[in-house]
Amino acid sequence: MKITLYNAISKDGFVATKDGKEDFIPDELWDSFIDVCNQNDVLIWGKNTYTAFKKYDEGLIEKFLSLPIQKVILTRDTDYIPDHPFTVIHSVEEVSSLGKKKILVCGSATLNDLFVDRNLVDQVIVNILPIALNDGIPQFRSCPEITLVSEKQYPEWTQRVYTTH
Repeated sequence: MKITLYNAISKDGFVATKDGKEDFIPDELWDSFIDVCNQNDVLIWGKNTYTAFKKYDEGLIEKFLSLPIQKVILTRDTDYIPDHPFTVIHSVEEVSSLGKKKILVCGSATLNDLFVDRNLVDQVIVNILPIALNDGIPQFRSCPEITLVSEKQYPEWTQRVYTTH
């Protein structure tokens, strides 16, 4: 099993504003995200990321929903039922029950730290946007030990790939 964390962040390290908005992330980044999804078997989001996604432009939502990747929400809320085609798991330990080899995880510090703290992450892909939020929801609360593998400049962001092992 290979687990990759994937985030778009402000240049000061936030994945969303304090109120959970991601409107600082350009739509052009969506195609890059879709490409990464296509290289994986399953995508895991936290409940808040899923809630933010449901407010996206309909065209972006349709493009994502048409992907053949398994779509999973990880939440402790045992009563939570997402829309089809998403399924729910309630703990990191349940990830192995998905039976998938390549897993993409996208979320905020809570979700990212769950995987990092258990040494489950193999790779981190970060898209850094040239905007400072000055406050918001961080990518990590912990300080994971990661090593830069590559960096690529795009017109509207910088993509960095790190390894954890």
